[in-house]
Amino acid sequence: MSVPLPSGADIARRRLHMIIAVDCSGSMQGDKIASLNHALRIAVPAMRESASENPETDVFVRALRFSDGAHWHVGPVLVDQFEWEDVTADGTTDMGHALK
Repeated sequence: MSVPLPSGADIARRRLHMIIAVDCSGSMQGDKIASLNHALRIAVPAMRESASENPETDVFVRALRFSDGAHWHVGPVLVDQFEWEDVTADGTTDMGHALK
């Protein structure tokens, strides 16, 4: 049951930040990094659909890539504007830096 709001009343919008941490170390070379890039590209439509089912929430996406250190790869960007940019694999696994 929905309750009508008084005239001029606004509902506060919620913000959801989705953070994707991506291992881009040398151990991910070949099929592993290709699979990761493919999976993230095909996940985008489902993420957008889920966000559209919750219009009271602004869904932001961030992607953190880590190998030799950690760096923001994407974001923050609204899921409707999010496009996955493929990553490559090289370096050592620096998950500790990513978690900091």
